[in-house]
Amino acid sequence: MPIIDNTYGTFIEPFFIDDEKGITTIHPEMYRAKNGISPTGRYQVYCIHPQFGSSNFVVEQDEKGIWICKNHPAFISVNFVVWIGERIEAYGNK
Repeated sequence: MPIIDNTYGTFIEPFFIDDEKGITTIHPEMYRAKNGISPTGRYQVYCIHPQFGSSNFVVEQDEKGIWICKNHPAFISVNFVVWIGERIEAYGNK
């Protein structure tokens, strides 16, 4: 179960790869709007991978609603990006 701060939809989500625990923090990217701040639809992800260490990247949905990432490191798979998108849909879009 993730730790969720619904103020802005930020949450921490653990994951396992080959029985080793890693963790991600997922933060909505925000911009300054007339009445405060608003989300852009992109999410900043910080990942501590149990085998490769730390990385950060951005995930977003394409025009078809598929979760994509254009700047993830090589050890982050497309399936992992989709998993992050599923977590965002479950916990971050409140």
